[in-house]
Amino acid sequence: MKSFFKFIFIIIISTSIINLTSCKKKTSEIDTEKPFLSIVEPMANDTTSIAMEPEIHVEFTATDNNKLKSLSVTLKDNLNNILFSSSPTVDGLKSYSFHQHYLPTMTITGTTLFKVNIIATDQNNNTNTQEILFYLEP
Repeated sequence: MKSFFKFIFIIIISTSIINLTSCKKKTSEIDTEKPFLSIVEPMANDTTSIAMEPEIHVEFTATDNNKLKSLSVTLKDNLNNILFSSSPTVDGLKSYSFHQHYLPTMTITGTTLFKVNIIATDQNNNTNTQEILFYLEP
């Protein structure tokens, strides 16, 4: 009878060990894919007449194969002064559409360089940084 209980005890212990080792989380592949930025406006090297279109449009969509963590958008003038900056809440989203209009307060007297900097980071800290240079003219 003792050997029967030993046998049952060994089976229970063996089953428990097998169950514990098989419950480990499966390791997934490491995400190395950067977020994707689909820029609508402004397009690189575009020149816009402020008389025809008095606002600067910044429009794009940031997407990630998993989830986004952060997004930063900055508009700068030709002297690198920050005209506007935005960090919308995107944590946990797979996609985010950004659309902002900015009315320049400075006088545009000639063709003037502006730039938009976009930084999108996903939850695995993969980062896509884009700088878009464009021009305004009177």
